[in-house]
Amino acid sequence: MIVEKFDAIAVTMCYCRHEKELLGEPCQVTREKNNCLMFGKIAKFAMEHNFARPISKEDALRVLRESAEAGLVHKAFHVNLDPDREEEAICNCCKCCCGTFQMYYKGAAPLHNLSSFMAYVAADACSGCGLCGEICPMEAVTITDGIAAVMENRCIGCGVCASRCPQGSIQMKKTGLRKVFVPPKRA
Repeated sequence: MIVEKFDAIAVTMCYCRHEKELLGEPCQVTREKNNCLMFGKIAKFAMEHNFARPISKEDALRVLRESAEAGLVHKAFHVNLDPDREEEAICNCCKCCCGTFQMYYKGAAPLHNLSSFMAYVAADACSGCGLCGEICPMEAVTITDGIAAVMENRCIGCGVCASRCPQGSIQMKKTGLRKVFVPPKRA
């Protein structure tokens, strides 16, 4: 687990949620803004410059747990955006505030992620309630003939649908590293 690898861990305010609040568009998912985590050298730098405060591993795990419970997407960032290098941060993102999601939904940039997971629906257990489609930040889940269906080319493997499914009919399966590239929507 990422958190266990580091002695220096810091938490800071989510810039994206803070910006949206200042613009009068508060987050629709959570009121919590202090949930962006930094690790190692970047954590030390941020703490030295009073941009973040130190937290324990237990507190970092609590931040991650509470973020998942709220329906936020854990996005890990690696040194030089290289997944073979060490992690330096985890943001806990929502569709309504996250700069990356916002650029995609405004049609300004594609969504380009690396993921090692994919959501799969156990059709026999699905009630077709539609919650998964409502909360998926990539709008990758649809309801067809009363059963949830995952569009694999859009699924970023975040697990928001699986963690919130009231029937437990969505499972996350390890896929191996895969690139998810979704062209931006056209207006």
